[in-house]
Amino acid sequence: MKRPSMARRLTLTLGLIVSLVMLAMGWAFQHTLETTLQELDRVELVGRAELLRQKIEQARVRDPYLTALGGELDTLLLGHGRLRMWLLDAAGQPLHGGPGRPELVETGQADGPCKVRREDGTLMQALRLPLPMPMPHTNGLDLGLNPRDGVGLGVGEIVVALDGRPREALLAGHLRQLLGLGLAGLLATALLGGLACWQGLQPLRRLARASAALAPSAEGQRLPERHGDPGLDALAQAFNGVLARREAAYRQLETFNADVAHELRTPLATLINGGQVMLAGPRSTEELREALGAQLEVLEGLGGLVKDMLFLARADRGDRVQAAQSQPLSLARELSHCTDFVEALAEAARVKLRIEVDPALQGADAPPLHGHPALLRRALCNLLSNGIAHSAPGSEVLLRARWRAGPGPLGRLRLDVLNPGTPPPEALRARMFHRFVRGDAARSEREGYGLGLAIVQAVAHMHEGTVFAEPEGQALSVGLEWPLQAMHSHAYFSSRDG
Repeated sequence: MKRPSMARRLTLTLGLIVSLVMLAMGWAFQHTLETTLQELDRVELVGRAELLRQKIEQARVRDPYLTALGGELDTLLLGHGRLRMWLLDAAGQPLHGGPGRPELVETGQADGPCKVRREDGTLMQALRLPLPMPMPHTNGLDLGLNPRDGVGLGVGEIVVALDGRPREALLAGHLRQLLGLGLAGLLATALLGGLACWQGLQPLRRLARASAALAPSAEGQRLPERHGDPGLDALAQAFNGVLARREAAYRQLETFNADVAHELRTPLATLINGGQVMLAGPRSTEELREALGAQLEVLEGLGGLVKDMLFLARADRGDRVQAAQSQPLSLARELSHCTDFVEALAEAARVKLRIEVDPALQGADAPPLHGHPALLRRALCNLLSNGIAHSAPGSEVLLRARWRAGPGPLGRLRLDVLNPGTPPPEALRARMFHRFVRGDAARSEREGYGLGLAIVQAVAHMHEGTVFAEPEGQALSVGLEWPLQAMHSHAYFSSRDG
């Protein structure tokens, strides 16, 4: 089933909200009106009942026999077609208001609000008001109150009732008007809301058309970033950022493929040529052993290349150092271990090695150091090997460990190798940590594949750190740094396949 469009969903949602609001407001208004009309009827009933009682008391003062009371009561009903009243004696029989006794329902207390059923069955809102009043013997005289011969009369109570049908008709008409206005308002809201949603989504449609028009192979194409709406502007900027990162990733992948092909071509050609030479004619056992040894050396180099590429691939997919297997680090021991590892390489290049540790990282007040020893050694050995390879004979390579104030509470650990000599140009320094990048123009003049500094960068990222290559006078500082608290809380690299 096809999902409705955003404009339709917005229109339906707006219509539903307006319907609920109008329904609640209409119910509240209708309820308020009904309550107000009922209160007005109650006030009128109370007022008429009080007026009746005053009329009876005044008439009794003027005429103890109340001969004219009936006419006065009838006068009170003129112009009040909704009003009915009864005078009942102590026995509940009508003295005035009709020949029959009013049928009282929902009486409740002896006095107060009640209901009266009319002759046609209609219920009327009524009020009962007790009014004991002894009456003289009349001997059958017509007092206007339907007296009975020879009986002492007394007014037991007054019953005043209002016909509620006009009020109910008014409420019903008002309810119909509310429903009509609500329906008209709902239709108008749906129509105007739909137009507003359609118009409001026009920039989004233009953005969608611009996105669809982007060619997959065209580089540098971007979406317009000015749409008059901050949300759409942010969306376009984020999308353009994705495009830029995708293009950078594609370029890196293309460069990577070309570099891998270039790096593999020479050793594979060596293996193929060596095999072809050995198969060209009869060879002695010693010649075959030498050829196999040379080929094994080439294969070991290719194996190291594959391992380095697997390590970088794991770093690229976000592998980090885990906290569950944290190990305390002895900085002096780790630095000494790294210099011992590359000592033979330094002697062959006639380069001296020296270690320098910041006093802030030594002693009892030194911040705690935790991390992955193997990763730390690999990164430092790569830095030392790179420094030795690019240093002149007789020079000195300095391995330093320094503390720097940072945003965290423990500061940052900064490990670097200081290479003597003229620093390379800025363009090369910006690319030093890329894969297969070497300072020499010819790749075959030096050993290695140009992955050493890329591995240093991967180790720094695994510890939530950064790398740097900064000139210091007539020397170049190349290294990595990371927050000490991050090193403390993320330890031991997750061992996965490869």
